[in-house]
Amino acid sequence: LGKENYAWTLNASLLAELCTRLGRGKEALDLYLQVIDATTSILGQEHPSSLPTLTGASRCYRTIGWLKEAEALGMQVLETAKKLLLQE
Repeated sequence: LGKENYAWTLNASLLAELCTRLGRGKEALDLYLQVIDATTSILGQEHPSSLPTLTGASRCYRTIGWLKEAEALGMQVLETAKKLLLQE
């Protein structure tokens, strides 16, 4: 499977979460950013299925001490979720 396959994004996101939990934040962040790019390409910018990966990347930023990035991405997730919920 390549990065253009949604199954790849799911597995890579799980691996990124595992890397975060193991204290391998830089590796996790690299994976999360790849997954975000692939998911955006496959599903679009504001697809609900992209929110868990964005949340994971935000946690990863926080874990490695990049608090401004964590806050910005967390706010993006909240705004997107709010927008999606209002559409329903």
